[in-house]
Amino acid sequence: MAFAGLVALLALARGARSPAGPGARGGFGRSYWLVVAGEAAAIPAGAALLNGPAGLPDAVVAWVSVVVGVHFVVLAAIWRLRLFRRLGVAITLCGIAGLAAAGAGASAAVIAVAGGVLPGLLLLAAGYGGAIGAVRQVARPAGWQGS
Repeated sequence: MAFAGLVALLALARGARSPAGPGARGGFGRSYWLVVAGEAAAIPAGAALLNGPAGLPDAVVAWVSVVVGVHFVVLAAIWRLRLFRRLGVAITLCGIAGLAAAGAGASAAVIAVAGGVLPGLLLLAAGYGGAIGAVRQVARPAGWQGS
């Protein structure tokens, strides 16, 4: 149910997308806060289900990764950032793998690696890649034609 709410927020956010432009990516407008509200609702709702009726408390970390991954996919659509889309899909898939592992009775370590450690490494790599790209872009002189 919480995941469906996040998907609904994606639909709302697409309609509220601000025009693309230099300042459009950095804005934390209405669409951004809708996404954050969806996360704030989805994480505890999913955690309650996993800790309670599902009896899979080790899977909560994987659920958080699913929600965070979807968060990046939605923000990628709003801000038109390819890096966020790729990162979001990868984190979501890691979270789904962690949830599947939990459902299959895997150990807490396997669930934690699939649903927590790998997404964390992806976030670090994306942050590093984004920072390097930004530094390279700033370091290029105007009219630069190199590769």
